[in-house]
Amino acid sequence: MATKAELEAELAQLRKALSEIKNVTSQEDVQTDTAATQADASGLFEEGEFAGLFHQALEDLETLPHRKPVLTALGIFFVGYLFGRSGHRG
Repeated sequence: MATKAELEAELAQLRKALSEIKNVTSQEDVQTDTAATQADASGLFEEGEFAGLFHQALEDLETLPHRKPVLTALGIFFVGYLFGRSGHRG
């Protein structure tokens, strides 16, 4: 059975790892925002740039439920509501 000191040491390690993950995620968000701002400033995209932006957008959509679960749930609800109302003729 683990002692209290061992559990506290493990908890400290987990907290440190969690804070590092949060820092990496926030840095990625800043880089994504910077890339989007630069892309908006350039106006037109070359074919390779468009493919890269499309790939980045797909990655962002994949990580959205983990980063912002409430926003994802609201978005799903809203889309479902719109589909439901589109079939309504009353």
